[in-house]
Amino acid sequence: MAPDPPLRTATGSIGGRPTRLELTSDSFVVRLEGDTEAFRTVPLGRIVALREQTGLLTGFLTVTTPDEELVFSRVPKKELLRLVEALRAAVAAAPPEEDLPTPEMAGPLETLEELERLGRLHQTGVITDEEFETAKAKMLGRL
Repeated sequence: MAPDPPLRTATGSIGGRPTRLELTSDSFVVRLEGDTEAFRTVPLGRIVALREQTGLLTGFLTVTTPDEELVFSRVPKKELLRLVEALRAAVAAAPPEEDLPTPEMAGPLETLEELERLGRLHQTGVITDEEFETAKAKMLGRL
């Protein structure tokens, strides 16, 4: 099966190596220049925070998962802003990973962990106040 075509792309650097950043329908993919295989493929449901910082022409993007923090530099400002906007929307709409319990299957401890994740997404601006309140009410109703 062929990989999903990217919905949005940007160029940048990680650890001094030129990279291509790709948003697909279900993942954030990092490709190092000259490599055919992905350096990292992060399922959208694993992203807990996104931060961007822009300068006059370029900026930084930080993608945080429970396991790591990926920091990209020298991302052209226009590409960065478009990518971050698309990433935030995609992360907010992403279903939980298959190996994580869904709210329907989750007990009180798992629901609390999912609420904490939801809180981090809200706090970092990945989801809006309205999206946060709706999702929180749905989860609390299952307890």
